[in-house]
Amino acid sequence: MMKSVFCLLDTAPYGNEKAFGALNAAAVSLTEMSVTFGFYGDGVYLAAADQDSTELGVPNLSDILYSYGELRVIVHEPSLIEGTFW
Repeated sequence: MMKSVFCLLDTAPYGNEKAFGALNAAAVSLTEMSVTFGFYGDGVYLAAADQDSTELGVPNLSDILYSYGELRVIVHEPSLIEGTFW
């Protein structure tokens, strides 16, 4: 039976290191366990495709998220509706 881990992100993907750190930890863990990300509150913004982070001078975290097809992603629907960025 494979081990698994669940990461919950409830902060915006840029402006702090939480999202970047969680993505890096997940990438390292993928060889040994199943990884699921849950996005809640401002964390749902990480799931938005086609982000442009060049003016911030940081890596595009959405591209990193989607480059690991093995990651499972769960998004809190009420947070998406509140954000209305789709």
